[in-house]
Amino acid sequence: MTVARTDPPAVARPEATSGCNECNEALEAARNSLAAVRRFAVVAESALANGDGRRALAALHDLHDVARLDGERRLERPARGS
Repeated sequence: MTVARTDPPAVARPEATSGCNECNEALEAARNSLAAVRRFAVVAESALANGDGRRALAALHDLHDVARLDGERRLERPARGS
């Protein structure tokens, strides 16, 4: 039988994003990008299932644009400490 430890860890680990506005903003932007990509993927999948090639292609182009713009935003962001 395995028993869970009740004593605190020797070194307390801070939360990764507690109080870090830059981290919170980056996480929010990533969540928004992922949500947009998921939406376009569902539209493309639905269009393909219905035989609507033009709509599927348009959704895939939109998906690509979201991914490209997100990548460009990351490149524009200055490195930490500069």
